[in-house]
Amino acid sequence: MEKADYIVAITIFLAVCIGWIWWSFKIVKWKYWAFSKLTINESYELYIKAIESGLIWKTGSVFNKTEIWTEKDKIKWQKINPEIRKIFEIEDE
Repeated sequence: MEKADYIVAITIFLAVCIGWIWWSFKIVKWKYWAFSKLTINESYELYIKAIESGLIWKTGSVFNKTEIWTEKDKIKWQKINPEIRKIFEIEDE
């Protein structure tokens, strides 16, 4: 491999890592923002659409473990309707 190939490979690797870390922080904030404004039925609909679009993963996915929840995020999330929070606790079949 040439030096340019290594640079491209490292750049791609770093871009993926930085993007994933950014997603891990921001998706938690988006979930609170989006689901705190909806009814239970709207929340189910948004959950399905968010999975279909690749914005979030199904409940129980190993990728959900990469979400980074701060203490502040956890406190805010507890303020959401328990029925809506339950959407993210039920394992999809």
